[in-house]
Amino acid sequence: MNTTYRFTIRGFSHCDVQDQLDSFFATAKGRFFWVVGKFTAADPEALGVFAGKRHVAYVARDDRALVWKIIRSTDRNSIRVMVVETNRFMREMTVEVMAEKGIVVTSEDYALRFADWHYTGPIAPFPCELDKVRVLYDIATTLLIDYDNSMPADIEELHEVLAEFATLSQLDISHDMFVERRRVIGLARNADEREFETEITMLECAAGQTGHGTSGDGLTYRKWMKLLSGENNMALVMTNFERYDVEEIRRQLKEFPGGLYDVYLNTPENFIDRLAYSEVPRDKLWQFVSGIVFVGLMSATKSSVNLINQWTRQINESTPDPVLEAMKVVAHHLMEKTECDISGILSTITAEQERRTMKMYGENRQPTINIDKNYGTLSGDVMDQHLYLGATDNNKRLE
Repeated sequence: MNTTYRFTIRGFSHCDVQDQLDSFFATAKGRFFWVVGKFTAADPEALGVFAGKRHVAYVARDDRALVWKIIRSTDRNSIRVMVVETNRFMREMTVEVMAEKGIVVTSEDYALRFADWHYTGPIAPFPCELDKVRVLYDIATTLLIDYDNSMPADIEELHEVLAEFATLSQLDISHDMFVERRRVIGLARNADEREFETEITMLECAAGQTGHGTSGDGLTYRKWMKLLSGENNMALVMTNFERYDVEEIRRQLKEFPGGLYDVYLNTPENFIDRLAYSEVPRDKLWQFVSGIVFVGLMSATKSSVNLINQWTRQINESTPDPVLEAMKVVAHHLMEKTECDISGILSTITAEQERRTMKMYGENRQPTINIDKNYGTLSGDVMDQHLYLGATDNNKRLE
C-alpha cells in the first residue's frame, strides 16, 4: 500500500534558476521535478532536484534521510515529485511523492553512520555560546509546554528566549540541534502560532541558513574557527600535548565518515556546508572538532622548545587564568620529563600569578589557610589564588 510523502526543496539561488527566481516560483506549483541521488562527487549524500536538464534545487537537509529511504524503496536512483506549495520569501517549495507506506526516519538512523567511528584524543570544552544554546532550549521547551498556565511575564520572557535561541542555534550544526529546533517550532505552533509567528519564522530561517557560508548570523567558516581557537582550547592542548599521539589522532580524523577531514584540509571554505549537511550527532561532532583543534595547534607548535618560546612572548595581563595555570602544569611536566631549561617561563608565570593575587586582595590582606580534614593537607590563597576563601565544614578560616 502506498501513501503520500511531502518534503522541502531549497537552494534555488545556487542552481541554474538563480537569475529567474521570481518567474520560476510563479509558475512552479503543479509542475513535476526529478529528485536524483549521488549526482555529485563533492557531496555523496546530496540530492539534486531537476526540471528537465536544469538543476534547480536541492532536497532540504532535514528531509534527506527520508528521501533517500524513499528512493531506495523503489530500487531506482531517482523519483518524480510534484510541487504542491511555494514560498518565495523563504525560497523553498514543498513537493510530494507516492511511495510505500511505513517509511520512517528515526534519530537512530542518523547515528548509525558514525557508530563505528571512535576517537581517543582530548575533548575540547564547549564554547560558552554553545552551552548557552542548550540552556535556551531547556527554557524554551519548558515554557512552551506549560504555556496554558503562563503569566504575561512568562510570555514576554519566552519571546526573548525564542529569538535568541533562533540566532545562536545556527552555531550548533549537529543533527541534535536540528531535532531540537524542529521540536521548538512544533511546540510554538501548538502553543499559539499567531503569538509566536515572528519567532517561528526566525527559527525556520535559521534551519535553512545553518551551515551556509553566508553573511549575517549564519555560521561562517571564520566565525567557526574563532570558536575553535578560543583560549580554553589552547589550554586543552597545552595540558595534553604529550599525553596523546598526534599521528594516531590524525589517523582517526581521516577515518571520520564522508572524508570530512580531507575536506577541512583541502577546501576549508566548503567545510561548514559539508559538515552541517552530514547530520552528525553532537557528541561525535564535538569529538571531531576537538581532534581538529588538537592536531592543528600541535602542528603549529612543532616542538616543546618552540612551545615554551611562544608562551614567553604570549604571557601578559590579558592571558586568562585557566591558560596561565595550564602553562604552569605543562612547564612542570617538561621540567620532569626533558632537559629543557624552563626556569625562565616558570618565573614569568609565577610572577604574573603573584601580581594578580596582590592586585585582587591588596598587599595588607591577612592570609587564608584551608584545612582539609579528609586528606590532612593545608592550602591557601597565598599558594593558590583560585581557592575558595569562605568557611565550610572542611575549610576553617584561621586569623
